[in-house]
Amino acid sequence: MSTLYEFVFFGLVEVLCGFIAIGFNHALPKGVALGAKLKIDNRLKPMLGGLILAGLGFYFLAILAILAILGLGGYMTTAAISGSVALQMCLILLVLKFIATIVSFSFGFNGGVFGPALFMGAMTGAAVGLMAESVAPVFLSTRSPVWEPWWPVSLVRSWWRSSA
Repeated sequence: MSTLYEFVFFGLVEVLCGFIAIGFNHALPKGVALGAKLKIDNRLKPMLGGLILAGLGFYFLAILAILAILGLGGYMTTAAISGSVALQMCLILLVLKFIATIVSFSFGFNGGVFGPALFMGAMTGAAVGLMAESVAPVFLSTRSPVWEPWWPVSLVRSWWRSSA
């Protein structure tokens, strides 16, 4: 049963997400403090932040990437979980969402961190899954991708199929 080897990659995703979370938790207060130190009128700070976010959005002219960076990114999260996002796109979107969330908070935009955290976790899991498929395809099950969110169900399903 080759799916047991996938637990190594699940652990890798957990460790990488932990490092990203630690980096995010250190960068967010520093970004907010930097935004508070700016010597411009508080009414102009959101405009400056909006210009920075527009620059990030126009870095990628694809409409889905702009929505993923500047919005919730639900479509790209679903696409990453289903395995239809390229590795380079996952990594670029991960970095840009990280930066965009910190810039948003730094310049006084209201919002949460739960949605961006889900997005960054999905991109990290998809990236590790794509790398694992290219490096060690022998150890991975062919029926369920490494980043599948319901991996306990896929383990039972693959066991059921192998025993039948």
